[in-house]
Amino acid sequence: MTKRSNSQLSSIDPGSDSASVNALKCKFLTDMELAGMSPQSRKRYLFAAEQLIKYAWCSPAEMTEQQVQGYVLERHRQGPAKSTFRLLYLSLRFLFKETLGRDWDLFKRKLKPLRQMRLPVVLPHGDCMRLINAIEHPVYRNCVNLMYSCGLRLGEAVKIELSHIDKSTSSLTIIGKYNRQRLVPIPPTTLQSLRELWKTHRNKKYLFPNRYGKSHASACSVQVAFRHARTVAGLEDVTAHVFRHSFATRLLEAGVDTRIVQVLLGHSSIRSTQIYTHLTVPIQCQIRKAIEKFMTGPA
Repeated sequence: MTKRSNSQLSSIDPGSDSASVNALKCKFLTDMELAGMSPQSRKRYLFAAEQLIKYAWCSPAEMTEQQVQGYVLERHRQGPAKSTFRLLYLSLRFLFKETLGRDWDLFKRKLKPLRQMRLPVVLPHGDCMRLINAIEHPVYRNCVNLMYSCGLRLGEAVKIELSHIDKSTSSLTIIGKYNRQRLVPIPPTTLQSLRELWKTHRNKKYLFPNRYGKSHASACSVQVAFRHARTVAGLEDVTAHVFRHSFATRLLEAGVDTRIVQVLLGHSSIRSTQIYTHLTVPIQCQIRKAIEKFMTGPA
């Protein structure tokens, strides 16, 4: 909990007692932590709750099912991305069902957004390397390079510890979402770069330490460095997550089985991985040739 978050929640809810609102927030955060949610997920769930309060202008404890349903329907009609709407729905369901004990029919339904999931942005290998090389700070540059080499999320990459690397097998143990572990191979060139980086700081625990050496580098610091690099590289419309998308696409282009890619990415559902299949160059070429064949054929 931060003082900033507390003040945000109180300031948008002038009609409710500040102490009770803060108590509800503390319980909400505690419930999420006990449920095994990552800090990033807890932050997103809290943000979704704050957006609901702005809409209803009262504490969630005072809201009726009809009020919450009206908000959910309004957001549904706006046609958000599938992942955005799912996050909204799950966060509110957790807040009202687990924290407030409201077993409403609203959260027993299966609601789907009007629009489908947006396609992930994928960059050619050359652009990925140009972006990585544009990052000046060696810790941040190697962190992003590891994201691309192993298909990591930013939150996973910054927390890598020396003990997570198995030198004998050149593999990396990742602690992903919901504390799930997975094992991914590290390319020799990436492993050598990490060795050279470690020699510059010799931190006993973290591969990517912060400036004080007492903890790992923050995701925010890496994002700042990345945003500067993308400006230098002339690729403004991408996020750091593009390296994970591009990693998955490169593997599928190389003929790696979709289920293996699923395991490497830590996807719980094969459907999350299959979205990359039609982004690969071989598939695009195959489709293009098929279309050209029937378009140029006899009428």
